Amino acid sequence: MSSFRSVFSNRSFNDYLLVGLLLITIFIIPLFPAEWYSLLYKLFYSMILFVSALSLKQARKAMLIAALGSFVIMWLSYFLHLSLLESVSKLAVVLFFIIIVLKLLIQIAGSKEVNSTIILESISGYLLMGVMFTFLSVFVSLIDPSSFYFPGGGNPNPSDLMYFSFVTLTTLGYGDILPILPQARSLALLIAVSGQLYLTIVIAILVGKFLISRSNSI
Repeated sequence: MSSFRSVFSNRSFNDYLLVGLLLITIFIIPLFPAEWYSLLYKLFYSMILFVSALSLKQARKAMLIAALGSFVIMWLSYFLHLSLLESVSKLAVVLFFIIIVLKLLIQIAGSKEVNSTIILESISGYLLMGVMFTFLSVFVSLIDPSSFYFPGGGNPNPSDLMYFSFVTLTTLGYGDILPILPQARSLALLIAVSGQLYLTIVIAILVGKFLISRSNSI
């Protein structure tokens, strides 16, 4: 039991695990049949909630409690099929991930050197932003299903909105999925600007730390 606890108290292990879970969620799950999406995404989002909290140096217990609350609401909405609870679930997860990304940025800024842990946390923060905006996109779509235009019409699935979020986050913008209503366009702008700000801030921090460590070693 103690060895199990020591594994999950290891920040480096949690960082690798978090990146792995995020990569599977973003790149592998969309390859499965669409009818599997709902269950698979919720299973992996549940693991991401707890592992992201464990990847923090400070406020772990508080964030684990927050992860547990988001987890309960997420699965209650899945089993009870209540639209209001589904909306609350999306907002709870968005708020959770906002806090996680901010805390990861603080950890990166507070580190004394650039190492593998810091690089993994930088990657995790960026991918978590994409997941967070996926939940916001789903929330906007729940409010009004006509918020986005999808080729062929019909209702978007979670994979479609994740694709939209990451394509917008990277400012690639293929234009196959379009924000139509004002709230969807505002969200698209927020995603694009946030992605660029995150990269600018993190790269500035990492380059600054690298230069400082190099000057100290001379």
